Amino acid sequence: MWADTAAHKTLPLGTYVKVTNLENGRSTILRINDRGPFVSGRIIDLSAKGAQDLGCHTKGLAKVRVEAVQSATAQVVGDATYWKVDPVPSFRYGRFTIQIGAFRDQANAYRLKGKMTGENRESRVTNLPERDGLWYRVQVGSYQDLVVAKAELERFRSNGFPDAFVIAFEGAP
Repeated sequence: MWADTAAHKTLPLGTYVKVTNLENGRSTILRINDRGPFVSGRIIDLSAKGAQDLGCHTKGLAKVRVEAVQSATAQVVGDATYWKVDPVPSFRYGRFTIQIGAFRDQANAYRLKGKMTGENRESRVTNLPERDGLWYRVQVGSYQDLVVAKAELERFRSNGFPDAFVIAFEGAP
């Protein structure tokens, strides 16, 4: 909560990002250490410290720009310090899925999963404990290319799932 961290749906965990508050111009560097936000239209969840650094902690929401940045680590050899710059990885390739629904009622989640299975779509239900209780997320498909996942996302949005979004997953699908 008080670290320089954030949650993002698709960037690889461990990625460093520069987040700029477009309303006041303040910026901060944060490390992606979690998945989220699980709300359509939001691109990043900031730690309390990140929000405070950007000056949006009292407001709660802000329009921001998110940019992946390189990180550097100090390498000391004798009396000299050299900086090892880590390359920014490609964010296009990885393991992605599309979340089409989230339910408090487990039966509703499995009903939607059954509908997707009936349409010959790979689907799964995952649990997400939140402060306000347990949510059952319905996710469809498995994609290794973010461009392909986003194209499929648009088909879902135009076919009755306007709040669907792409999410990266770290574990086994």
